[in-house]
Amino acid sequence: MRSQATKKKLLSEDRTFEKALKVAQANELAEKESKQLHYNVEFDNSTNTQVHAVTGFKNKTKAVAVTSNAVGRKCYRCDSTLHLADKCSHIHSICNYCHKTGHLAKVCFKRKKESGSNSQTNLVTTTPTTEIDEDIFSAHTVYMRSVHSSTNYPLYKFTATIENKDVVMEIDTGSAVTLLNSFDFKRCGGSTSTLKPASVLLKSYTGDTIKCFGEKEMCVRVGDQVHDLIIRVVDGPSLLGRDMMSKFTLPWHNIFSVVSTTSDDIIQHYRELFDNSTVGKLKDVQVSLKVNDDNPVFVKPRVVPFSVRSKYEVALAKLEADDIIERVDHSNWASPTVPVVKPDGGMRICGDYSVTINKFSVLEQYPVPTIEELLSKLSGGRKYTKLDLSQAYHQLELSPESRKYTTINTHKGLYQYKRLTYGINSAVSIFQ
Repeated sequence: MRSQATKKKLLSEDRTFEKALKVAQANELAEKESKQLHYNVEFDNSTNTQVHAVTGFKNKTKAVAVTSNAVGRKCYRCDSTLHLADKCSHIHSICNYCHKTGHLAKVCFKRKKESGSNSQTNLVTTTPTTEIDEDIFSAHTVYMRSVHSSTNYPLYKFTATIENKDVVMEIDTGSAVTLLNSFDFKRCGGSTSTLKPASVLLKSYTGDTIKCFGEKEMCVRVGDQVHDLIIRVVDGPSLLGRDMMSKFTLPWHNIFSVVSTTSDDIIQHYRELFDNSTVGKLKDVQVSLKVNDDNPVFVKPRVVPFSVRSKYEVALAKLEADDIIERVDHSNWASPTVPVVKPDGGMRICGDYSVTINKFSVLEQYPVPTIEELLSKLSGGRKYTKLDLSQAYHQLELSPESRKYTTINTHKGLYQYKRLTYGINSAVSIFQ
């Protein structure tokens, strides 16, 4: 019991415990309502009033605006509505979540940021600051506030073309300026070293300065509309701000419409990834075969049955057209071929390297994981994806000096592989 008046009242006369408890509860309730009434009176007297203080200094002038507390504002230190942060008793309290001084864990900004949903609204406003001083950077200050929502509202995004590159940006009517993520800026062919110093200061709602790499006037295209726009490059998300909305007419009816996406739409959009007519190739990578070249082996071609010869020749021509094999006139190494009929009726041509280079190869020492090891790594997973690479070995390019070992001997002549092929005993370890 903290109230001295209640203590004196209880000690002034004899009471039973039940009566003393009722007196204490009544006094406590009366004191609480009295404080609330006093706070409301002070607020009513101060509503719609502003105090402007102008302080003069030598060679500099700064205007500061102080506004009275508004309805619903809370103390950011303890979440109380009875006072503001400058009068809070928790100014020296230590947060149990981030261990910083000055607030409680229930109002910790870091905790709200990490536990909040992905749906957020960014408020960006520009406020000019006037400081006449050669040593102080004169700019506009941009304050950014992040309001997290407990409901999973969708983020409205729009794809704009910046410097001939498509960039997905979040539409934010609360942002006064357009911001571009540094990664997206690099995709557009830019370099942070070429940026001009930022003409605005970006600050978070806590007053911390947000890192801005600089700004640049960039060519932006939305449909048939093309304009030059000053864009700031930051570490945060790419935001489509009001400055860009004022220059472009955005297709709002498409932005807010819900369109179902099917697997056929995805395949059509990424046609080059799902194109089975050609074989892909891993960029900027070449693999080599280690073979003892002292005693090369040359084996004559095997006879291909006439019933499958036409399919054999079609498969051979396709390998040459896909730049997987190339014709050669002479080779010290040559292996016979084994035609394999696939389930879809097609044919795969494999070299029988068991009689040639496999006897003289130096195997790659790479540990291939067992089923038990793979299952152990997958333990605890929730979503799994099966990726089937078309002709996986053929997507690895062979080094020019290793291609002679893969020469195959056919009834149409000699061919050597330009890609890693099936039948080579070290191919599994190389692919791993």
